[in-house]
Amino acid sequence: MDLHVAVVGASLGGLSVANVLHRLGARVEVFECFGHGFHTRGGALGAVDIQLVREIRGDVNRSGHSRPIKGHGHFYGDLWQYFYEGLPEGMVHFGVDVQEILDPSSDFPQLVIGDGPQKFDLIIGADGGKSTVRKYVTDQLPKYAGYTVWRGLVPMAGIEGPPSGSAT
Repeated sequence: MDLHVAVVGASLGGLSVANVLHRLGARVEVFECFGHGFHTRGGALGAVDIQLVREIRGDVNRSGHSRPIKGHGHFYGDLWQYFYEGLPEGMVHFGVDVQEILDPSSDFPQLVIGDGPQKFDLIIGADGGKSTVRKYVTDQLPKYAGYTVWRGLVPMAGIEGPPSGSAT
């Protein structure tokens, strides 16, 4: 496959699509506006389909070895690191602000970043709530759904067993 793909956003969605497209043979570049990865982000995730996660990544890291992933107690940063390690070094570009897309309806849209426009066969927007790419797809903006989440931190010292509470 000789497809050159830009993925805008290096969160879980962006890294997931980058893993799959890379494994299918596409030349993928991921552009993230933040200057570093999200491996230190907390927040527990609910149910995670481990088999799907392994299929997305191909279950091989940069060194060519399989990396185990636990079947319970998933945290955002751990899952992010798992997807990130499945990509070749240098595929994710941190600290890159995507300014606009030129010729978005053409066969070769251009992504305008710091060093000028770059042509791609496909541009995928995975850049979240304050998306730069969204306006090229829809004029609708995200709306607050009325949900509130409370978060608390508990010291782990002295707590035995995994986060699920199960000893096995």
